[in-house]
Amino acid sequence: MKTFITNDGESHDMDHAIGEFYKIFKAKVSKLLDDDASTEKKLFVEDLEWGEFCYEYKSELGIVDSKLGSENDQYLYCLMGVIKKIEDDDYFVMSKKKYMVQMFMNVDFASRKTQTQIRELIVSNIHLSSVDDFMGECMRIVKVKNSEGKKLMEEQGLGYKDEDKIELSEFQLYEDHSQITNGQLYNIGEWVTIYRGFNTQENESIRYSDNKDKADYYRQIEGGGFSFTTCKYIAFGFAVRFHIAMMDRVLKHDMRGADYKEFHKAITQARKYMSIIESDKTIQSDTEEDIKFKESDKILGRISVGRYVIHKDNIFGYNNYLNEREILCDSRDAKLIDYQFLSDNKGFSKDMDTIKDYEIRLMQKQHLETKKDLFINSIWKTFYKVSKEQEILFSKTKK
Repeated sequence: MKTFITNDGESHDMDHAIGEFYKIFKAKVSKLLDDDASTEKKLFVEDLEWGEFCYEYKSELGIVDSKLGSENDQYLYCLMGVIKKIEDDDYFVMSKKKYMVQMFMNVDFASRKTQTQIRELIVSNIHLSSVDDFMGECMRIVKVKNSEGKKLMEEQGLGYKDEDKIELSEFQLYEDHSQITNGQLYNIGEWVTIYRGFNTQENESIRYSDNKDKADYYRQIEGGGFSFTTCKYIAFGFAVRFHIAMMDRVLKHDMRGADYKEFHKAITQARKYMSIIESDKTIQSDTEEDIKFKESDKILGRISVGRYVIHKDNIFGYNNYLNEREILCDSRDAKLIDYQFLSDNKGFSKDMDTIKDYEIRLMQKQHLETKKDLFINSIWKTFYKVSKEQEILFSKTKK
């Protein structure tokens, strides 16, 4: 019997929980739909409620440990079980892929084991629909969001009252839909430019090979993952967000809402404290806080951001929740073109001053766009165009 343990310390039968959670979700969806509801409205309500359901399941039931790099086995097992029940029920209309994308969206800072699990789910389900069909489904959902969905979201108190944000989300989706489904328009063929922020440990290789004439040159080792974005500014912000989360979760500094000067201050204090302990052997360093400071040295590395290309047929799904413009795929299909370090191995960087607030989405993008000397503005100006020689190399990439 597969079980999980909630925050209250109680053990629960997982398969029984799957059935109960399925009933709860169906009841929530049914409450918002009339008997004669259109397919478009059903799509919208399922997408809306499933996103909330995944978040509540993770946070309130304590399925996902709060520590950085924790395993998500129970989360994935249970929600995939719920999705299977939804898939077998003619009542629901949203695609299995869309349900899975929402589920993956709530897995933050996944360990390598979890990333492997998600990769296997992506590989075994990517055939369910083409990326063109998937993007079409996203378009249908957002159109309803901008009509009758506005009122429904206000009634649910879900924070979508700002019409400007809703319209921006739709505009971004149109941009990404155009790049992904009609690359010829931009002279990029079927290759989509994507970005990812990541952490780089000292003495770890980022590429499998340093030889540009080898397919392994475009394969990433350190800092790889399943989540990317079509927006370079979002990737820049998320590159730093990892380190904010590390301070918040591992060092137990309260970094929520902190700006990056506060982040530097906390890092400096931690480093200074550890250097005193290491130089003075009479000081005991076996307290929980001291141990966590030491753990941080193993986690904190260079803040990095990479630029990639992926063939449209290898995109599993897309999500623009909170304007993150997220692309989900098998990391082995994302070809690393180039990358930049935003900091040294101690987490310090002049580029950090270009980031004003913890909020890294709309406000972050607007702020970063004004920094013309930043490499993302001066070097990464346009979509990357893949050469014929690179296409040949990409086709030789091992999996």
